[in-house]
Amino acid sequence: MEAYAGTDVWVNGTFYNTAFSVKEQNAIVAQNVINEKHPDYKTPGGNNTTDKVFLLSIKEAVNSDYGFCSNSQNKCVSRQIQTTGYGTARGVRGNGSNEKYVNNVGWWLRSPGYRSDFAVQFHPGGSILNGGIWGIIGVKE
Repeated sequence: MEAYAGTDVWVNGTFYNTAFSVKEQNAIVAQNVINEKHPDYKTPGGNNTTDKVFLLSIKEAVNSDYGFCSNSQNKCVSRQIQTTGYGTARGVRGNGSNEKYVNNVGWWLRSPGYRSDFAVQFHPGGSILNGGIWGIIGVKE
């Protein structure tokens, strides 16, 4: 997927080398990452990869086995996040438009949106923006 390609390089390069100590890096095991097409728009997901750090897919972000709500449209508390110390140090601020979510940040998934250059994102309230978005947004750590 076009939108994830640059993010994948950053996550497994700059982020991985900056956010984790050498000891933590040695404990992270590479995983086979399946990049499925969008379930509704059928936009191709791109090549499968092997990565140590990766963004979640739509399928993973609605998996109750991982502690998430199974309905992507619910404003799910388990998908509401605030920036970490790492993000804050790099200028990330809450972007929720509703007072209830003002300190929350949206976050990207690796799943493509309705176009291959758009990535699906979760709204600061925890519901999915299924068509996708491009631009600067948070990555759930």
